[in-house]
Amino acid sequence: MRLNKQRKVYLGLLAVAGLALAADQLFFGVAGPQGASAAMQTPATTPTAAAATPGLPAVAANASTARIAGAARLAQLLDALARQDNLNAATTTDAFAIPQEWLPAVASDADEAENIESQQASGSDAAASPVPVVSAVMAGGARPAAIVNGRLMIVGEPVKGLMLVAVEPSVAYVRTPDGVVHEVRMKVAPEAKR
Repeated sequence: MRLNKQRKVYLGLLAVAGLALAADQLFFGVAGPQGASAAMQTPATTPTAAAATPGLPAVAANASTARIAGAARLAQLLDALARQDNLNAATTTDAFAIPQEWLPAVASDADEAENIESQQASGSDAAASPVPVVSAVMAGGARPAAIVNGRLMIVGEPVKGLMLVAVEPSVAYVRTPDGVVHEVRMKVAPEAKR
């Protein structure tokens, strides 16, 4: 029998399904009729739950009772674990949240407006605009861009008084509100020693 492309795809899907079934059996235990009957068994402390819900079939009432009992047991286990590790839900932080120290400091629009007003109020026309900070450059493609002062800028589009004039690999040319074009090079981290 010759394996054409379609048969190879079918065999590949069959192999992936077999691996998924094996992983399910390995990690989640017994499945099938034995696992289902074990999951349907309820503790002896709730025999009146099925009778207390008229209109539901006995099987559905037993299944919902088993689900509730399982959730209650899980809650008890998590509570015991939290007490064991001295965890407090009110003071526990999100483990997946990015720490503020990792994020770049970006001035808000109000801070930028306040800085411009303070420069104008001081009468410092000769004071030069601060040199922009370039953190990323995309020189190729139809729309070259760079991240300047924490904002995405595309060549030719003004953003908050700044305009990205040109982009080269690791260099961005940015015009500030005072008309000066700054050549800003990206800071490249030194390579790790081998």
